[in-house]
Amino acid sequence: MMADKKAIRLEITGIETWKKNEFNDGGFDIRWAGDNGFGGLTFYMKDGKIICGNECSSRGFVRQILEKMVSVSEFEDDAPEESKYVIVEDEKDVTFNLSKILKDYIVHARGGG
Repeated sequence: MMADKKAIRLEITGIETWKKNEFNDGGFDIRWAGDNGFGGLTFYMKDGKIICGNECSSRGFVRQILEKMVSVSEFEDDAPEESKYVIVEDEKDVTFNLSKILKDYIVHARGGG
């Protein structure tokens, strides 16, 4: 850890989803609380793009929140710890894949297929 970064404890305190509405095509919120305060991240689809309401948090901090959510999640299916896949770093390809994943997640959250 770099000397200019402070180690904090952080807990995921809630997740909420919503359906398509007049403002966007549906999404979800992740709420957190930690030694440095509390906050939330909002992810939603709009005009075919994934939008992250990040409350001025850096991309690195957002990644850490998402990693924390995965690390504390109980998985329904047995799965290996490591993936056999590597996600490409080409921004267009990653955005396309994330858009499909988020759309599928929202459909599933609504009780669809």
